[in-house]
Amino acid sequence: MTLGAAYGQIAAAVDMATAGMGGTAIVRRRVDVDVILDHPVERVFAYLADPGRWHEFAPAVAFRRQIGGGPRGIGSRWTAIDQIGPIRVQFVDELVEHVLDRRVVWSSSSPWNAITAYDCEPVDAGTRVRARYEGDVAGRLRLLAWVPTPILAWFLAGDFRRLRTVLDREATRSAYRLRPSNDRPGRLGSHRPLTGAGESVWSDHAKATD
Repeated sequence: MTLGAAYGQIAAAVDMATAGMGGTAIVRRRVDVDVILDHPVERVFAYLADPGRWHEFAPAVAFRRQIGGGPRGIGSRWTAIDQIGPIRVQFVDELVEHVLDRRVVWSSSSPWNAITAYDCEPVDAGTRVRARYEGDVAGRLRLLAWVPTPILAWFLAGDFRRLRTVLDREATRSAYRLRPSNDRPGRLGSHRPLTGAGESVWSDHAKATD
């Protein structure tokens, strides 16, 4: 059975289980992830605070676009689409808290009905990120009620493993550009293409991987 088929069967089971409640049941979930990335806090925070860059390390992110013009700030809203297995959901993300290089909090509308908070702390090894995902998921996303919290945490931690890869590549590219032209071994990245989810920080042919 494919992962998509499994998600479909779980979603159907959840639909049947809540049919007697008019399909309006919600499921509250909270998942915490605590990771250390060996990169400066300002570089890590720049990705977590910019929905336009999330697709580079979070494969569930299918689309983000800021609503309206003007500078980004508290209250900025983003049209959002996520793809969870075979389920595609559209909602709105809103920036509700922002402390530069320290904390950023996003609120997501239905069906997530969720708060996503990232707290960043400089440490000797780089940056410690404490991520909290909490919400009253609704609709077909109720299938998440069937997934044990440790498994959800492992999948969400995968976003940070991919972010580490993106940051590693970005740092290598920056170091390469600072080297004298006569000391460069060859075309950047030609010997180590990456494949996987997200847009590349190298070229159209290289993508971040877990």
